[in-house]
Amino acid sequence: MIVAVTGFYVFEGSFFQGGGGWEHIELRNNLTDVRRAAENYVREGNWALGIRGETFQIRAYDGTDVVEYDLYPHTRVTVPGLTEVSFNAHGDRIGGSGVPGGPYDGLDEVTLWTRTHIAADISELAVHTPELIDVAIDWDAVGPRPLTGASIAESSRVALHGGTDEHLVIDDFATLSPQDRVGLVFGLIALADTDTDPETEELAEFVGRLLDADEDGNELGDEWEDLLGELNCGELRILAYGYNSLSF
Repeated sequence: MIVAVTGFYVFEGSFFQGGGGWEHIELRNNLTDVRRAAENYVREGNWALGIRGETFQIRAYDGTDVVEYDLYPHTRVTVPGLTEVSFNAHGDRIGGSGVPGGPYDGLDEVTLWTRTHIAADISELAVHTPELIDVAIDWDAVGPRPLTGASIAESSRVALHGGTDEHLVIDDFATLSPQDRVGLVFGLIALADTDTDPETEELAEFVGRLLDADEDGNELGDEWEDLLGELNCGELRILAYGYNSLSF
């Protein structure tokens, strides 16, 4: 198992089906910021689309320990014109009727959530007046725990292997010793987990160039960045600190 020496949190709000979907991921080193990421995601209003199968969770990576915290069962949201909305374990909406005198007054549930532009209305609010969308997540019930060791620096990136708990912290290339640089690339080779993957072969070639480089080796920095960009696809995701997004 490839593991991080330092710990971190990942918030993920995503949905993929066929050729479409969205992804909102944030890499953070503290609970305050990762909680804020989750609350802001709710304000974006993807839940109003009524799509089952959306991922909405926080993951804590603490050495070899990875813990997932599903958030929908502990989330409540209030939007102007609607009663409070909560969710079950599958992310299905509970509540959310039109309030008397509001823009959705008199609409039955089916009409309100399938034949109006309510998801677009919520997205518009999120852009212009997000403070009007009240989000409450019961963090005591969710129970994300503090990291037991040191957390990543804001200059760090993280490589994750999809569908597994395997992960690797990628520190700033310019700050690493030649030995640590080689160790980092070998770690990424192991994380890619196949000898036939073209990206793995590119990593192995890069190790050779590192070994042939002078002690500084900083001239390989641009090539390193290009290589990370090529690796950031499929099962291997490389996250920068802060906000990462993919929509299609």
